[in-house]
Amino acid sequence: MQLAAQNDQSSKEGKSIRVLVADDHEMILDIARMYLDQQHDMSVDTVVDLETALITFRDYGPFDIVLLDYNMPGMFGLEGLKRMLAIAGEVPVAIFTGSPSRTLMNEAIEAGAAGIISKTIPVKSLAHSIRFIHSGETYMPLHLIKDDPKKDAINKGPLSAREMTVL
Repeated sequence: MQLAAQNDQSSKEGKSIRVLVADDHEMILDIARMYLDQQHDMSVDTVVDLETALITFRDYGPFDIVLLDYNMPGMFGLEGLKRMLAIAGEVPVAIFTGSPSRTLMNEAIEAGAAGIISKTIPVKSLAHSIRFIHSGETYMPLHLIKDDPKKDAINKGPLSAREMTVL
């Protein structure tokens, strides 16, 4: 767990967005830590499971944003998100996943997530999505919004294609 040294360093540098990333893959954590810590406005703490994320949030906070891997130990689907949201208060919590879907996005947003971030995006986009969430917005990948279920609804529903577009 990379905490104490980073906390001292980030407070000295005055970085404004403190991010907690929880993922069970060390490579993902290393990449996130290396890139995001290089950003002028971010500092990152990383953990490998939900239980450690909950403890770290409580004991080493405050954090500005939490990213939770959807498929890491302790998550049990969106139950882990709900547990983190229960202690996070106003701090936005987003799902971080290698296999995002429109269904998962909808369920996560409905459960209170601040967004869903795909692990397949470029690392530069990861920083942008964190900033977007930090600004108070909900982050949803455009490709999930444009998914095929909309086409099915247009073809099967009582509204025309144009009416569905406007809606």
